[in-house]
Amino acid sequence: MDPLAALADRQHGVFSVADAHRLGLGRGALEARTRSGRYERVGRQTYRIVGAAATWHQSVMRAVLDAGSGAAAARATALVLHDVGRDDGVIDIVVPRRRRIDRPDVRLHTATALPTEDVAIVEGIPATTIERTILDVAGDRHRHLIASIVDASIASGLTDAERLARFLDRRRRRGRPGVRTLQAVLELPHLGVPQSRYERALLDMLEAAGLGGVPQYDVFDATGRLLGRVDVAWPQHRVALEVDGHAFHSTRDQRRSDALRQNDLLVAGWNLLRCTSDQVFRADPAIVRTVARALGREIRPFLSGSAIR
Repeated sequence: MDPLAALADRQHGVFSVADAHRLGLGRGALEARTRSGRYERVGRQTYRIVGAAATWHQSVMRAVLDAGSGAAAARATALVLHDVGRDDGVIDIVVPRRRRIDRPDVRLHTATALPTEDVAIVEGIPATTIERTILDVAGDRHRHLIASIVDASIASGLTDAERLARFLDRRRRRGRPGVRTLQAVLELPHLGVPQSRYERALLDMLEAAGLGGVPQYDVFDATGRLLGRVDVAWPQHRVALEVDGHAFHSTRDQRRSDALRQNDLLVAGWNLLRCTSDQVFRADPAIVRTVARALGREIRPFLSGSAIR
């Protein structure tokens, strides 16, 4: 295979002028192959192999190549590449010095420092490491969302709390955005256990009220049969709490499964409480009041979006 085509195959079908020059293909030869229909120009510094499928990954790779030497996918885009985020329609690219790129779907960020150890190849694309990405986004996102990103990253094996803490210590400096938020997240209990941002927000709200429980708890009956896994449990009180999200409790089969599991838990002597994801999002005080009554406990005053009254 043509070395340039082989490189483009590893780069989602695209390559840069610098890639071509590095492999011995001058501008004249590059233009000749473009006229012959082998390549097509798709950016200021990028070409695509004709016939290569246009994908989101290719669009990100194009943006990185067009941004020039040292550029990398970052922030929300890097979270998607690491499979712990969602595409928001804009491609975030970090560059080591101020540059321009003529694409309305690309958002450039200039880093005062972008050490080589903060960049890795993810899905074939240069991107900030998960630790650097989390610190970058921690400066402009709510703590609950950062905590859910940390939970997902740890649960998927991308990092762990110790690695994040060591990275934070190396990158900590006065006034850097995100440091306080990430430090607060690393002090939370059960990192890597909650399976959604709603579960993490719920756990934080309960902890703040002095009602911390055990997340993702497996409940067994007296014979050792698994009855199910609940979102939060207080095993000594045989009390559990579930978050009902719109996406996970909507079909007939899912509702039937939920009902059967709830009946099994009730027969086994468990008190299964429920709340909605909307309640968690609004930090509804009714959640902690209900849990406190079920546990026979007092609520510690706290603030978490809404004040407990």
